[in-house]
Parts: sequence; structure tokens; C-alpha cells
Amino acid sequence: MSTIPTEAPSVSITVVSATGDELPVTSLSKSRFGDLYRLQQSLAEVEKPFYAAFGQDEFVNEEGFRSLVDSGDTLIAIDGQKDDAIDSFVCVAPSVFARYYNAAVADIFIGVDSAQAKAGMFRKWIDIATAHARKLGYVTSLVQTFVTNVGSYNDLREAGYEFCAALPTSGRLRGVGVTDTVLWRKYVAARKTCDFSKRRVPRDECWYFGDAIPRQDIGWPRIYTLKDGTLIEWNKLQSDDIEAYCRLFVEATERGEGYTADEANPEMTRHLIENQNVVSSTFKTVDTGEVVGAGLILPATCSRTTTSIITGGSMVVRPDYVSKGLGSVMMELWQELAICCGYDAVYGETHAKHTAVLNMAIKMGMRMIGCVPGTIKLPVSGWGDTVLFYMPFGRYLKASNVKSA
Repeated sequence: MSTIPTEAPSVSITVVSATGDELPVTSLSKSRFGDLYRLQQSLAEVEKPFYAAFGQDEFVNEEGFRSLVDSGDTLIAIDGQKDDAIDSFVCVAPSVFARYYNAAVADIFIGVDSAQAKAGMFRKWIDIATAHARKLGYVTSLVQTFVTNVGSYNDLREAGYEFCAALPTSGRLRGVGVTDTVLWRKYVAARKTCDFSKRRVPRDECWYFGDAIPRQDIGWPRIYTLKDGTLIEWNKLQSDDIEAYCRLFVEATERGEGYTADEANPEMTRHLIENQNVVSSTFKTVDTGEVVGAGLILPATCSRTTTSIITGGSMVVRPDYVSKGLGSVMMELWQELAICCGYDAVYGETHAKHTAVLNMAIKMGMRMIGCVPGTIKLPVSGWGDTVLFYMPFGRYLKASNVKSA
């Protein structure tokens, strides 16, 4: 399945290397993927955190890196002086922060070694990548850098990018260990120019969720008593409940609670729950067997590690059970479930206008870490922003020094 947002535009540009050589830029061909992967791996091995392009264990195998490359459009610079070796590259892919299939938000990955970056190559690639994202039909581009990569900050600001979030414990660098990342964004086109009739597939649909994580016994099923005395059974999602599970998200979308129609698509939901690192659960009434709440956790898609330290996920409660305290029960169990699944922190996101979830997250001890504009396109209220929040509880509780946004 092609995941390039529009037909890839023809490329006819050059980039000047640190040595002053003009390097032709071309689209990546399948035959060059192996060369590109070796370059990416070499960049992850460099112990220079001030210009680190990739994490130590961001892509520890070809499968993970291929999932990124296959999801987007990759440009490479060819060095004719080195037997046509790949000198540097950029990949423009549908963003993991985009909350709809017709994703108008792009994630940009740039691979430039530290020597080239110091000589201004990173700055040149930012402009090329931004222009390419615009040609591909995106409205917004995002660049996620390691917090230690201070060499990129001025380059991004000069290119018109602005800080929008800090993501704690989301990466691991050689010579540094667990570290944070910083998210930058720039509008590359007017929103009104985005053609939403073109189906842009989010990276979640082809993203490699990493290696299997050892799990503790969760102890399913369990019974909980709500405020009004209703007995609720919490259990792993059963095949017979998939339709009811999906319907809860569809209904929440129709109520405008921050989910998009694409996120609530049963096809997308089934794709997620079939992955070995996604854990889905339901809350059913004991007396009638109705599914009145549901949720899932998975490796946070913003994580820059193959074996994720942080988990993301989603949850939904049927409206008539919100007042009974089911939402609070689910939030408390989310942390326990994350620990059982081997994570050290919870990362969440919600529609900026979904104040009920925001208030509940703050009450449960989560902290807001940023806001990504224009990542939601709701059928009724139009464009919306995503608020990000975070709560550490494991080994890396004190790993991050990044202050709340």
C-alpha cells in the first residue's frame, strides 16, 4: 500500500557538502535501501550528542527503519567522489501526531553526520525537507530533535520552526543514556489549500512498534464497584467484543470528544489490536455484559527507541458511565497496566477542547508537556490542537529535567 501523500514530485536539486562539492539529490530507490540503512546506523553510533541525528536503539534492525522509509518519501544526496555513496538524506512521512488519515502533518527525519552539520549541511536539508513537505501536500511539518542536539536549535529557528513540546524520556543516545526530545513545528502551507479528498495514511498503520516487551501477570479478569454500586468487569479484549469496542470510539467521535472518524475506524482498530505490543481491554457490566468502557496501550509512537520506555494509548467511556466514576478507575488502571507491560512512563494526548480528560489527567498527577497545533480535523468543529501530557513512574522517574510547558 502506498503511503506517500500525493504523487511524489520530480526532484531536480543539488546540495553543497561540507567540502564544497555539489551533490545531486534524488528520490530513494529500493536498491539503495541497504546503503541508506547502513548510513543511518553509522549516525546512531556517533558519540557526539550535540549533533546526534538518531538514537542508539532507534532502529536496531532493518524492519523498524523500513517502516519509516516505506511510510513516507525519502530524498538522498549522492556523493560521486565516493563511488556514488549516500552522503545524507531526509525522510518526509505522515506524522505520528496527526489524528486523521488525511494527514496534513508531516514528520521530518534528517540524516547528516556531525561534521557536515557543523558545516551547515543540516540547515540546508531543513529547507529542502520543508519545501518537499509542501510539494507533497502537507500543511505542517514537525521535526523531533534530541534535547542534547543544541546544534540544531538555531538552524531550526532560522528556518522558521517554533518549539511546541518537550517529550521526556523519549530517546536513548550513545554516551548519554536515556534523554528527552524536543518537538518543533512550522506551517508550510495555508490550511485552506490542503486537499482532504486524498487519503493520507498515518504512520501508525505501517509503523514498527518494536520488539516484544516481557509482561507481568495483569490478573484479568477483575471486578470493580462504581459509585452507584454497579459492578464492572475489567478484562482483555475478547474477539466477540471487537464490534462493541469500536462502536464506543465511533460514538465518541460523533459527540465531538476529540477522536476523529479515522481513528475510530474499525479497520484501523483491528490493525492495532493485532499487534503483539498493543494491549486492549474492555469494561463490561457484570449483570448485562455491555461494553461501557474501553482502552488500549501501545509503545508511544513519538518514542525514538525500538524498545519503548514510554507508552501511549487511548480510552473511552460511555457517557452514562462517566458520572459513575468509570473514567477515574480507567485512569488509575492505565498506570498499573503500563507497569505490567514493562513501561516506565505514560504519554497521552487529547483534543485541546476535551477539558474533561485534561482535568482528569491533571488530577491523576500527569503534567502537560506541550501542544501540537493543527493535528486534529473534526467533522463538525474543524481544525483542532493536541495537548500532550506525561507521567513517569519507573526507573527513569528522575531522568528528565525538562520543565512542564
